[in-house]
Amino acid sequence: MDNPGSDRKKKKKNKEKKQKNISQALNKWKKRIIYLVITGAALYGFILLVYSTPMLPPTSPLNHSEGVPEGYILTEPMLDSVQRHMLEHANGRGRPGIIIQYNCRDYQCEDDLVSKLENIVREYIGYVYLAPGRYDGKIILTKTGQMEILDRYDEDRIRAFIEN
Repeated sequence: MDNPGSDRKKKKKNKEKKQKNISQALNKWKKRIIYLVITGAALYGFILLVYSTPMLPPTSPLNHSEGVPEGYILTEPMLDSVQRHMLEHANGRGRPGIIIQYNCRDYQCEDDLVSKLENIVREYIGYVYLAPGRYDGKIILTKTGQMEILDRYDEDRIRAFIEN
């Protein structure tokens, strides 16, 4: 004859074992969810950092190419490596260059902005360049080790940057 007490003990043990297995499975899932949340938050933070960091032109001649632009007033953006070379020495020789870039794709530009900038550059032919840019700034002036970002046309500030 079966012992009713031992059946109850077996059932109780089986029930406890099932509860323990369920508890362990839940703990594993909790750990996985926490890992996924932390990983997702870190990835989101990295993406946010990358997209909130402004894109700016180079101010150093390091890692330049030996290329030179086709002129001093360009209608296409200048490659970073070429900008670096112009910062080192305009036209690949002589004094360091200065680059004026404008971004009318992402910023509202006055109708005559480009022509005003062209007029300034024509006065400094030989070491000052003008090109459309793709950087975070309406007008960005660069020379070796220096940068100035303008949110509007300011002839005096542009000339001061070039001449100092």
